[in-house]
Amino acid sequence: MRGDTEFTTSDIDAIARALGVDPFLILRKAAETSDGLTEDEKFAEAMRDAMNDPMALAALRSADKHKRGDKPADDGA
Repeated sequence: MRGDTEFTTSDIDAIARALGVDPFLILRKAAETSDGLTEDEKFAEAMRDAMNDPMALAALRSADKHKRGDKPADDGA
């Protein structure tokens, strides 16, 4: 997620599918860990999780591009 966009249940569902986990597991884990963390700590934790599973991160980025309607650049062929 970037900027001021809202984080919806559709986003959680997409993340859960990419990671192969139950969406409610994500919500429970987020609720458990977010209470005492600063925004920087939350971001750092998300980046650590993404580094542990680069394919999940790639899937999320791909889904995000598809949702926004981004198209690949024309290579001139």
